[in-house]
Amino acid sequence: MTTAEFIKMLQEADPKGTAHIRMEGGVPHAAILKPGYYDGPYSYIDEDFNWVKSASGSKVDIHCIDVWDFVDRVKGKSRSFDEIKHKFKFELGTYVYPEQIKEREDALLEEAEKAFNDMLDIEDGMLQRQLEEVIEKYNDGWRFYQNKEVDQVPEDEMNYHVYYTWKIVNPEGIVESNGSTPYLTEPILESSQWTKHDNGVILGYYEWIYTPDNV
Repeated sequence: MTTAEFIKMLQEADPKGTAHIRMEGGVPHAAILKPGYYDGPYSYIDEDFNWVKSASGSKVDIHCIDVWDFVDRVKGKSRSFDEIKHKFKFELGTYVYPEQIKEREDALLEEAEKAFNDMLDIEDGMLQRQLEEVIEKYNDGWRFYQNKEVDQVPEDEMNYHVYYTWKIVNPEGIVESNGSTPYLTEPILESSQWTKHDNGVILGYYEWIYTPDNV
């Protein structure tokens, strides 16, 4: 189906254009024009009702947001599903029976909570691996210094100093030019095994020191 045919089909079904779209895969979010060969072929049904798989011409990929994608977008640093539960709203008053409403509400919330918990398990596992790596580096002589300008950025602005402007010093005493990434700095900030020291080793920077006894 071409985009013109798709638009015509929608206009015939809903001339006013006020109805919401329901489709498999989630909520439509973006439409991206691509060459037919790019990123895999596409399929359509021709005028003789043949299923055609093609890589010619062009295509429009319709991207949807499913429940997992939505949870991923709103989760942030939340550690409990209750912190984002309010992002799920329900307008099911047209159902007569309360049990029908509850059944549909519970189904969505259970799916969303499972996605949240699965995501949390993945993040925790990854963060633990990152933490083990940065501890190993520290024991090998690496040192980690965070830019004090992190304290000067307003809370409502993007603060690149949290993760990206550190000085990561290797055992030879050389600052790694591309060392300051969340892969190394996030586990330091998120773990209680590190403490921040304003010791003046590098002017304008805090030193984060591995202190496992704090746990």
